[in-house]
Amino acid sequence: MSLFVLSGKMPEIFVPHDDFDVLMKLASAGAGDDGPADDLLSELERATVTEDTSIPANVVRMGSTVSYSLDGAQPKTVKLVYPADADISSGAISVLTPIGAALLGLKPGQTIGFEARDGSEREIRVIAVFAGNGSAKPEATAHAAVVEPFDDPGPSAA
Repeated sequence: MSLFVLSGKMPEIFVPHDDFDVLMKLASAGAGDDGPADDLLSELERATVTEDTSIPANVVRMGSTVSYSLDGAQPKTVKLVYPADADISSGAISVLTPIGAALLGLKPGQTIGFEARDGSEREIRVIAVFAGNGSAKPEATAHAAVVEPFDDPGPSAA
């Protein structure tokens, strides 16, 4: 599996220092199987790591709730969590899934390609990021409020 650029260059991503430390340990522990841990490790290696307070509220981070479109389909909304807290039935996806690794550090309007588990190439685009707990502690409660949705009128505006 891998993440790739769709046009131009890879989107710039930001990760808070606290999340970075925890995610590096997680990715390093699972690296080497050509799976999501390797994708996460690659994303972390190219990320701009900054202090927690320097990360804009519209950046996908651990605990964020994010609305995204996969291959131009209807938007889905999920919460990005650590593997132990993943529960797809409640919309909590692990950062160690192809979609989770792809979303980390992006902001509305950014698009990245990734290879799905079945080998197909997919495109994910962030539509909106909701203010989450912004914490590496998965047990903290998130209070959602929309932050800078991407203004895309869609095909009906044409």
